[in-house]
Amino acid sequence: MKIVVLSTDTEHYLLQWWFPHTVKKFDFGVIVDFGWGEESDNTYELYKKFAPHWRYYKVSQTEVSNFLWDVLLIKIEKDLLSEFPGSWITTLNATEFIIGNLNSLDIFKTNKQVLIPCHLMNDLPEHENIEPDPNVPLLEQRHHGVHYKNDFPHPHHGTSIDLFNKTKPAGVLLNTRWMRSIHNYALDYLTKSVYSVGRHFWDVSKYNGDLAILHLNLSPLTQTFIKRKTQIKRRLTQSDKAMDRGIHHNNATPETIQAAKRFYDQLTIDLSEEIQKLEGLK
Repeated sequence: MKIVVLSTDTEHYLLQWWFPHTVKKFDFGVIVDFGWGEESDNTYELYKKFAPHWRYYKVSQTEVSNFLWDVLLIKIEKDLLSEFPGSWITTLNATEFIIGNLNSLDIFKTNKQVLIPCHLMNDLPEHENIEPDPNVPLLEQRHHGVHYKNDFPHPHHGTSIDLFNKTKPAGVLLNTRWMRSIHNYALDYLTKSVYSVGRHFWDVSKYNGDLAILHLNLSPLTQTFIKRKTQIKRRLTQSDKAMDRGIHHNNATPETIQAAKRFYDQLTIDLSEEIQKLEGLK
């Protein structure tokens, strides 16, 4: 089986596209809803509409640190693997749309971790502030971004602060996305991932070119999406701030988002051919 755990906090805007896309990819899923304080959030209704055969778990505690967040996700994954031994499992956010054929993992017959690289999706300037159609797959409407091989500052670019003669804007934290893990055994994110929390990885020996994740970091760049990005900081606890966990969320403002956007505009290409190739459409 292929199993996905969705870690989500007030992400109904993206979930209207994420659910239809992801349900087709996985045999089973679990939604872990950390959302609080937003009466308009209809995550549960979207789950019932698109994935009623999955499970839904609402976290009742209103303040959960990034560390405790991962503790819970580790437990949920472990319990699922006990229930469905030998399955492949990954935990994604609503910003992460996986592409490719997950059946390519079936060649591995022993305990295995595979890392999935992430393209950073970035709207063309002419698409900014244009709402996508909720009834059309989002990847048919938004397919521009920065290929993971050209992102900044991934480790394979060394310590250089200059990428293709494009200088990082001063004072702006860029939103490079390290790889996600899919694995067929219980994995302790807190001891294995790059930052201890957040479930990020970098090990090119475990990279799989048959899969990729489209990270909706700067797409669709609408006022609704910007509001979503700037409100994430509300859930950072004092311990998160003291440990600089999620600091890029804490510094997110409309101005810093636009500054990062203008930098990534210089590296953005049409990824539709890459998407179609992995999805077996060409």
